[in-house]
Amino acid sequence: MFRKAWDLQLEKSLAMKAHIKKGIAATTRKSEAILYKIVATTNERSAASLDKRFSELELTKVALEEKLAHQGKPVRPFEEALEHTLQFLANPSDAWKKASFELRRAILKLVLKSPLH
Repeated sequence: MFRKAWDLQLEKSLAMKAHIKKGIAATTRKSEAILYKIVATTNERSAASLDKRFSELELTKVALEEKLAHQGKPVRPFEEALEHTLQFLANPSDAWKKASFELRRAILKLVLKSPLH
């Protein structure tokens, strides 16, 4: 069950990676088209506007490339993640005793169906 969920998350990550690559390619095409327009224009006002748009597209492209670099890499291997999960499930009271407020809240969400009132 855990392996299936892990594999599903990995597939989603790969799909997102492909989507980001398409976005980078589209942004590159748009940048090139604007660059050709900048070279061809004689109006300074139009050139300045196109230059601003070109800069925005380049920033978008850099952001997408950065997102792509971090996409698809699991934080830790499956076995390590499973080990931590099983340790928690084996003794949740230890986690409760040592936990911060945020972790205690997460434990309550896992244990209880509905919020306490």
